[in-house]
Amino acid sequence: GGRRAATWSGCASPRRRPGVGETCWEFIDRHCRRFGVMPWIDAEGRLVISSPDYAQEPLFQLRRYLDPTAHPGGNNIEKGGFTEAWGSLSSECTVYGRTHGQDATRSPFHATETNPNVSVYRPLVLHDQTVRSVEEAQRRARRELNRQNEAAFALEYEIAGHGQGGLVWAIDTTVDVVDEAIGVEGIYYVTSRTFTGDGKRGPWTRLRLVPLGAITL
Repeated sequence: GGRRAATWSGCASPRRRPGVGETCWEFIDRHCRRFGVMPWIDAEGRLVISSPDYAQEPLFQLRRYLDPTAHPGGNNIEKGGFTEAWGSLSSECTVYGRTHGQDATRSPFHATETNPNVSVYRPLVLHDQTVRSVEEAQRRARRELNRQNEAAFALEYEIAGHGQGGLVWAIDTTVDVVDEAIGVEGIYYVTSRTFTGDGKRGPWTRLRLVPLGAITL
């Protein structure tokens, strides 16, 4: 698949130390941005640092037919649909890296990436003192735009139970989705899952899925 392991050394470097007020997760995420990977927590509560595996076969199925009696197995989507936030997308992102003065635009480490999904000029400018090369600036800019694209369209569902076919719902898995209620059919990637339950409803899971390739690091 597309997995890559990230390693780093030289923890004495200032940019490798936690910043003032920086949480543990923010510290981990900041270093993952530098290496072009992403962190998440797997089904067993372990920290995973890797990149999305879009080539894997779907482990799960989600179904919502208009006439479930015509299909063996019927429906398993209880609630939900798609979310859209196209208005919050930036047309481009410029990242300025480390500089010794007050003017961030004088940094020698800067780069601009464009978003092909946006035709209206809506620029985003960031100053990141941890960026110390043009390559890191490019990667940070791409990551910011890709995060916006990821959030722009997603499927959010509520499903009975905490798994399917003996497998527990997990991040970094793919799902075969057929949802005739909103006209969606295809393979989607799981970015979030929340387990919950109560005495009346029993165990259930809230899922968030994005199109394959939506997250590019």
